Amino acid sequence: SINRLFIFLFILCCTSCIDETIHNKQKSAFFNLKDYFAQQVEQLNAIKQVKKSVAINGVVEELIQDSINFSEELAVFVASDINRIAWQDKYRIDSLYSSSQQLQSVTYTALDNKLKTQSINIQYKNNLVEKIAIKNNRSSMVSDSSQDLEYTPSAGYTIISNQNTSLSEDRFLKVIVEFIK
Repeated sequence: SINRLFIFLFILCCTSCIDETIHNKQKSAFFNLKDYFAQQVEQLNAIKQVKKSVAINGVVEELIQDSINFSEELAVFVASDINRIAWQDKYRIDSLYSSSQQLQSVTYTALDNKLKTQSINIQYKNNLVEKIAIKNNRSSMVSDSSQDLEYTPSAGYTIISNQNTSLSEDRFLKVIVEFIK
């Protein structure tokens, strides 16, 4: 029975090592939006107010909000994360460096138009993220939808969604949030 326990513990340790290796490999495949926005949410919780503009089919409403759930608001960015082992060969990676070899931008472009996240562009300045732009598309027999997302740390973000359906009117949503310090 001690031998069985030893074998079980050995297998468990090996399995967790393999899982950790896979997890580490997965984390390093692409820029990790999930982790990045988790860090941003922590930093944004210090912001006291935001100016939010919402346009739905041309009707615009602007307001100043004293409290905002950044975790919910930025979930659309996190949902665009492409860090999956199965997708490592599904995106082309293009990097741009300055003459002094500093990374200026990285662009991930989908090689398959059926993938929801079609492109992610991350621009850097002084080795820090300056802007993230994401393009998402979805198509079905009933509707086509697209999202253009843009996030600028310490400044704000924009979410633009278009939905074209054969069963109802087209929908257009534009949300602009500016951080007030």
